[in-house]
Amino acid sequence: MEINPLPKLPEDFRNDPKKVFFLGSGVSRINGVAGWEDLAKGLIVEARDKELLEDHYQYEILFQQISTNPRKVISIAKNIFQSQRKIKSYHAAIKRLLRPDNKLKEKFPIYSILKSFEAVFVTVNIDELFCDYFAKTHVHFDVLSSNSFNVNNLYYLHGNIRKPKSVVLTLDEYLTFYRKLDVIDRLKQLLSGEFRVFFIGCGMREMEILEYIVLKSGKGRHYVLLDFFQHENGRLKFENDYYGSESLGISV
Repeated sequence: MEINPLPKLPEDFRNDPKKVFFLGSGVSRINGVAGWEDLAKGLIVEARDKELLEDHYQYEILFQQISTNPRKVISIAKNIFQSQRKIKSYHAAIKRLLRPDNKLKEKFPIYSILKSFEAVFVTVNIDELFCDYFAKTHVHFDVLSSNSFNVNNLYYLHGNIRKPKSVVLTLDEYLTFYRKLDVIDRLKQLLSGEFRVFFIGCGMREMEILEYIVLKSGKGRHYVLLDFFQHENGRLKFENDYYGSESLGISV
């Protein structure tokens, strides 16, 4: 099975304002920021070290679930911190875990490269790496705070740890957030066909959200850019079957 060629980009792509870069956790992980699993592990270690767990058995139960359901573990961890009035410690732990590795940040200046493009920037990341590249008036920690998507502006779909109350991270927070009709309307606006939308660094945790967005938008052509070794024809077939289904219609 052959890998589809990349869609042809317009010659003025870099300066074309009608594009959206939709950024997932893979972008920040290049700079050493914790992913879902590391975040879940860090939070239960913090709960253990602060003696918020009843015993070591509770720690082991949570630790065993990290690889299969990190969001569940993060949700439970927040409940543990909250029930013992340690919510500030929860937010402080997240902020610490989301700090970049400065050596990786210098070696792989991914956000500096992305900012060199004329684009609307939307991210599901809650870390602070990208916001310092923008004027304060061009950073929107609440995606509903603006009525439009403007070029060279940064929109945090799930909030930012700089403003802890804005963060959407636990299962309950996700369900509450995506039940808001205003949120769905904003996402439809993003995918209405006015912009070319490029999903960058989106792993399986984000794809659950993106698939929902695509289904809600119902317009335009969609592509997902995945990495493959030449011998991975079997994996390529599975990905094509999954994303290329009639309901999703996403080209790999």
